[in-house]
Amino acid sequence: MNGEKLESLNKPTLNALDYEWLCDFTLPNVNITDQLSVAELNNLISIGSTRINVNHDISSRNQIVEAREKFLLYVGVPSSVVDSYKSTSITLCPLDTFIATQQILHDNNLDVSKINQKYTVILGCLPTQIQSKIEGLTTLGLDAAKIINTNPLAMSFSTEMVKSKLTNLSDLGLDSVRIFNCYPVLIGSSSQTVINKYNNIISLGLDATKIINKYPFLLYFSEQSVINKCNNFTNLGLDTTKVLTKYPYLLSLSPELIKNKVKFLSDAGLDYVKIINKSSAILGLATDNVSSKINNLNSLGFDAVKIINSNPSVLSFNIDTVNSKLLLLNRTAKLLKWDYSAIDLINAYPIILGFSANKLKILRRIASTYIDYDQNYLEPKVIASALIRPLEQYLLAVNGLDDSKLSLNSLIKEVSKYKNYDSDERKIYANDLANTGKLGRIGTMYLNYSS
Repeated sequence: MNGEKLESLNKPTLNALDYEWLCDFTLPNVNITDQLSVAELNNLISIGSTRINVNHDISSRNQIVEAREKFLLYVGVPSSVVDSYKSTSITLCPLDTFIATQQILHDNNLDVSKINQKYTVILGCLPTQIQSKIEGLTTLGLDAAKIINTNPLAMSFSTEMVKSKLTNLSDLGLDSVRIFNCYPVLIGSSSQTVINKYNNIISLGLDATKIINKYPFLLYFSEQSVINKCNNFTNLGLDTTKVLTKYPYLLSLSPELIKNKVKFLSDAGLDYVKIINKSSAILGLATDNVSSKINNLNSLGFDAVKIINSNPSVLSFNIDTVNSKLLLLNRTAKLLKWDYSAIDLINAYPIILGFSANKLKILRRIASTYIDYDQNYLEPKVIASALIRPLEQYLLAVNGLDDSKLSLNSLIKEVSKYKNYDSDERKIYANDLANTGKLGRIGTMYLNYSS
């Protein structure tokens, strides 16, 4: 076959559809509309698609391999990738096979350029092999495109291997499909590594199943890293188990960052041990965020340190929420003719800042409709005590009451009759009453609140 012009039997050629996968390589030197470029590429394809056999002499073999290499480099496969693949397959892959493989990758929304660089073996894979890998992952409930794009080496795993990894995690009570779909890199971890990390979390007194299902990325951290972080919480005087059970996300923060946040809270005059043990998520807030909330409370006339120490959840409310609630409560105080300010009520019951505006308006409506404004019964502490009761109990209590007004104590007695109802029962009954129209405007407001 000396000097013989080499051509493949099928003579594959590029067409407009190939432009899409060629663009995946993001190279400017491929222009499917340039006839000269296309002709040159098609010539390389024609030669490079030829199967090398024993009848080819060295010159012919070199011509075929050269055509394959030129094509790969021309369309944008990095030379380092080509060299890496040549080290294991010196003749490279027939170009018609390469093109068919790239088309499948593109059609399945895979990152063609990244996969070819990170998993060079793909340059020699048959289209049927690629399709089989994709279908195998999909059959297992996995997002094949996301997993392969994030971790191209997942293409090297057999379907049975991936299934085994899923089963091993499921046996621990973990949502293995969700974990791999959310954090595809973890599919590359051995099952034993995951099991060891799971058992390590259990040994620290934590609910590993619950924590990992909610924050799968915690499996990125080494066992010793998790131990060191837990020890840091303990050394700071915190209830480690309580804090991390409430907010496991804190395991992703470095010990140094936790120490800095604790120091900030302490320097601000706050009881950080009480605050963090009660509202662990506060450690997830940026110090600037916390500082601005403290300053806002002080500017509104509150004793920020006192109100936060008594009810740490106040720090979870954004500034606009606090300001709008104070405005609404000031209007309520004026409407109900309190002889004290909204600030007095909030100081007595800070958690009221967490009530929705709709809930506050319903309570105000109930108060203005059914309560006799005897100020002896409407001191802030008394109202705070009344607000502890679930809203639905009030709706059940006012059903059937006549137009005569009650003292707050009398209304509370009516409300207490429904204290043994569980939460779901109260909500069902309250919704039923509201839908019948028996509660009038209050019922309409509740339906809007509960929807």
